[in-house]
Amino acid sequence: MKLMSWNCRGLGNQRAVDVLSHLVRVKAPKILFLVETKRSLEEMRWIQNDLPYRCMFVVPSVRRSGGLALLWMEEIDLHIQTFTLNHIDALIMDDPANHWRLTGFYGWPEEQRKQESWQLLKHLHSRHSVPWLCFGDFNEILQSEEKQGGLPKPLAPMLNFREALLYCGLVDLGYQGNMFTWTNGRDDLVQERLDRA
Repeated sequence: MKLMSWNCRGLGNQRAVDVLSHLVRVKAPKILFLVETKRSLEEMRWIQNDLPYRCMFVVPSVRRSGGLALLWMEEIDLHIQTFTLNHIDALIMDDPANHWRLTGFYGWPEEQRKQESWQLLKHLHSRHSVPWLCFGDFNEILQSEEKQGGLPKPLAPMLNFREALLYCGLVDLGYQGNMFTWTNGRDDLVQERLDRA
């Protein structure tokens, strides 16, 4: 099953919605997790109309900050379990004897709140013992090679993140494609990457 997570940094303009529609057409994920939508439930319903997903669960933004959305194809037997401003947790029933867990996760971006992210992750780990896939934007890196430019990343936050993943039995599955997926407002790079997709 193909899944996709995207920190869209806001879906407040038609260009962002068009980029999302293009990504969904090209990649065709069965489940889509969106982070930082910066949209209300009603606004996300309008965006859903441009996408092939009939099922959606939204955690609305607070004063245009944050916002999560989990969208999935109708044939996926997905059941929302819990949610906060930082996660949406679901069970997926492939058949009555075979189910697994999917968590869309959004870590606190503020350095002083990162420990809250790891506490939430550990709490989620304690809730079920079925196979678990956790994806999204953790707002942290595991090693300094994952950062480009600026001051070097302190070791302690990376170690805290590693410890949380180890505690939860989670493994980084890696990635395919560009090492750095954000462009800090450089839309030309986003469009270039979409053209190559």
